[in-house]
Amino acid sequence: DAQVLAANRPHYENIALAYPIRQTYLPKPQEMSKTSIEHILVANLTVDTLGCVADAIPENPADSDLVRISLPLLKAFDFVPGMVGSTYVTQILPVSLDFAPANYFPTVQFPIDSAGDIRNGALYSRALSQNGVTLPAIERFPSIFATVHATDTPLVYQHVLVSLDLDSTGHPVVITPAQTNCAAFTLQMLSAANWASYSPLRLDGVPRGSRNFLLISLFPGLNFPTRPWPPNPPLAFIRYQRLMFQVLADTVGLMAPPIPKQALDGTFTFSGPEPPRTDSLSVLVQIDTLGRATAVRVYPQRRRTFALALTKQLHFYPGLDYSGRPQPFLGLVTASALNATEIRVQYSWLR
Repeated sequence: DAQVLAANRPHYENIALAYPIRQTYLPKPQEMSKTSIEHILVANLTVDTLGCVADAIPENPADSDLVRISLPLLKAFDFVPGMVGSTYVTQILPVSLDFAPANYFPTVQFPIDSAGDIRNGALYSRALSQNGVTLPAIERFPSIFATVHATDTPLVYQHVLVSLDLDSTGHPVVITPAQTNCAAFTLQMLSAANWASYSPLRLDGVPRGSRNFLLISLFPGLNFPTRPWPPNPPLAFIRYQRLMFQVLADTVGLMAPPIPKQALDGTFTFSGPEPPRTDSLSVLVQIDTLGRATAVRVYPQRRRTFALALTKQLHFYPGLDYSGRPQPFLGLVTASALNATEIRVQYSWLR
C-alpha cells in the first residue's frame, strides 16, 4: 500500500534537513500590517552548523524588501542543524511566510516542523534540491492513448501510480503498479513508463539508484492521444500538460494537490453580480473532498461579494493522498481583472 510508505521521514538517503527547535511567534513587521492583501513569499534561509539563521534571500527578487524587514523574525528561530551522515553542515532551507491582514502573527512553514514531521512536501523536495540532491526527473515520455473526453466531469480524474526503481544511469529496473482508478489503462501506462527516459538521482553530483513513484494523470482537458513529452519544439504547456507525468521522489504530503477544472491557463470568464475591478484580491479557500471551494478569508473585505461569487464558480478535482482518496485542502487564490469580463486567477499551490 503506497499510503503505508507515506510515513513522515526527516531523512532522505543520508541527508537530514535542519528544522526549528520550537515554534516561535513574533508579530509581523509593522510595514506588513498596513496592507489589506494577503501575501505569501518564499525565502531561502542559510542555517549554519550551530542552528542559527545566517542569511535570508527571497526566491522572488520582487520580495527583497519584505525579506529584509522579516529577517529579525526569521532569526528568532533556533534550529536543529542539518546533517550529512553524522556531520553537522550548513544548509539552505526554503521557508514560506504567509502575511494575512487579519493575523497578528505571520504563518511560517518549514520543510520539517518543530515536531520533526514533514508537513509541506513541496518545500521538502525544494530543500533537498538546494542541498546537494538532484531528484530524478522525466526527460522524455511517450505518447499515451485513453478514452477520456473533455466533456467528462468525474469527481476524481483517472490516474495510475507506479512504483518506479531507477538505477544509477536512470534506467528503470522495477516498474509495478501501486494504485490506480483506471485498471483498463494500467498495462499501457506501465509500458509507457518502461519506454520513458529519466535522469537519475544525484547526491553531490554522483549518480545513485533510487526508489520513486511515477504519477500518470489522465485529465479530461487533454487531447488523446497525447504528444510525446516534452514536444519538440517546446510549446507553452497548459497546466494539465505540465502535471500529466510526475516523478515523486518521496511520499510526503499529498500525492496530488487540488487541480482546477477550469481556468487552466489562469484566465477565467466571470459572470456575477459584481463585475471585476482593476485591483486584485486574495481569497483563502477551503476545498472539500468533492472539489467544492468555500471562501474562508477575503482580502480586502470590500471585495467579499465578488470573492464569494467567484469561489462558487471555481470547481476543482480534490487533492488526493497516496491511496487515491480525496482529501480536504486549504490554499490561497488570487484574482485580478484583465478586462470587463475576464480575470486572471492564480493558485498559490500550483506555481
